[in-house]
Amino acid sequence: MGISIVLSYVSFRSNYWILPRQWVASISLVPLAFVWLGYKISKIFAKINIILAFSWIMLCFTPIVLQFNKVAISNYQALRERLAQISVISKKYQYYFEYLESLEYFEPPKNLQNQNVDESNQYWVSLANKNLQQGGRVWKGFRGYYGHPK
Repeated sequence: MGISIVLSYVSFRSNYWILPRQWVASISLVPLAFVWLGYKISKIFAKINIILAFSWIMLCFTPIVLQFNKVAISNYQALRERLAQISVISKKYQYYFEYLESLEYFEPPKNLQNQNVDESNQYWVSLANKNLQQGGRVWKGFRGYYGHPK
């Protein structure tokens, strides 16, 4: 904990890039620390009274279980919405996707042949995302790029 505080202070004073990112890592440590703290306190309570220790454990883990329930329901609904969206996209552009799947090699558009790398990459990323939205196999044009088409 002390090291984290020192690193946070140094990051803050020096305008390091690590400050916003180190909190992302510590988010995953909070539940572990909470469980560890609950365990240590329950050991103390167990020396006093076993019922007090079990009550403490119930008190500690009830919020975790309730929050897990909310998160699980939210994630399930988000997954269902995403799957429904992918299904609609696939049906809407099926002919276009079949055309893209049939291409042996993807030619870059004429307007991107003399452009910088970033603009060309945006085109390829967009094309790859369309393949991802459709699902199924990787299109032949990409298979030709990454290896021999099968």
